[in-house]
Amino acid sequence: MGTDRSGYPHGPACLNGRKLHFASLVVAVADVYDALRTVRPYRPALSVAKACTILIGDATSGKLHREYVSEFFFLLKVLTPGRRVTLTDGNQGVILEVQKNRVLAPLVRGDDGKLYDLSNPSAPALSGVEEEAD
Repeated sequence: MGTDRSGYPHGPACLNGRKLHFASLVVAVADVYDALRTVRPYRPALSVAKACTILIGDATSGKLHREYVSEFFFLLKVLTPGRRVTLTDGNQGVILEVQKNRVLAPLVRGDDGKLYDLSNPSAPALSGVEEEAD
């Protein structure tokens, strides 16, 4: 169950008005990532970049706990300096610096040459992770 109480199990009436346990929110992040990275009869496993892009969208929309997604990415070392990302304004760029407590808000040098501090509320947000070059 996500932070917005969507998903499985469908919020039982006994949970109405109660705060979800942090362990449930952590497991929800891992569960979604595992489901995306696992081969299914109807689709192949998604790449790390594609799965992380979906997790970013779920964290942004409130389906998953933003801080737990951020910590998950920190542990996976997905958003590291040198990784190419896409921003919500359509720009693309390279991560220059990531702070542990702000993994979803790195410092990015856009392809347009501008520096984007994604921790600034007026800056665009992270919207996707690009595939790594082979």
